[in-house]
Amino acid sequence: MRSTRLSSTCLLLPILLPTPVSALVVDIQGTRMEAQLEGGSCVDISGDYPGVRVETSTAGKTPRICYNSAQEDSIMILNTLFIAKPPAKQAISVKFEHDFPTGINGKIMARAKLQGFFSTADGVGIPTGDKLSLAAFFSQSGHDDPISEPLNLTVGDQIDSALFEYSVKKPYLISGPRTLKGAFTVVFSQPGHKLTLREISGISLDTGSSFQDKLDTLETPEENEDAAPAGAAPSPLPGAGGEPSTP
Repeated sequence: MRSTRLSSTCLLLPILLPTPVSALVVDIQGTRMEAQLEGGSCVDISGDYPGVRVETSTAGKTPRICYNSAQEDSIMILNTLFIAKPPAKQAISVKFEHDFPTGINGKIMARAKLQGFFSTADGVGIPTGDKLSLAAFFSQSGHDDPISEPLNLTVGDQIDSALFEYSVKKPYLISGPRTLKGAFTVVFSQPGHKLTLREISGISLDTGSSFQDKLDTLETPEENEDAAPAGAAPSPLPGAGGEPSTP
């Protein structure tokens, strides 16, 4: 499904989109996009933008950002590969958000997850100096709350530094409409460098009923200055194994 693209005359936008929206809205380098069909759940993000080209990471599939409100509220990034265009070392901005109606209420878990890797144009060597940052927000009644500390990554001189797996979660008590927002920035050190995102990347709200979530609620840290908070292992986004359906 193709998307409708609305050009923006200003590339220096706030980190979050400026006004509430009822449909899924994506902004890449100042180009604002919505689903072409009314009620559509996905935005096709393929194409050329200032400093970057977006292609599919999976043959035969379209790079898309989709929302789902069937079992949980979520926004997922699917089949997406970013390729740096000249000039290098400019910040590539990607923002997305969606307003969800009243749905999952009471105690819920907000999650943000980003997985993938950087690579060079020919796959040889390490894309040293490439950078990535991500901020994810849960919003209700006009208040934006960061789900956790933002991700900030710089690729070093070791191959493992080009791989990333960011997973955070935070509980809330909510009732009524809510909004999920995400904003990430990529800086490529050389033209032709690539960023591949895995299918599990996105933001979601769910009931927090996973086995690890239940274990976390049973863990109580020692109440003294030397005790470290109980750690929480990363939990995958619910429903991330398949693509959202389009109404």
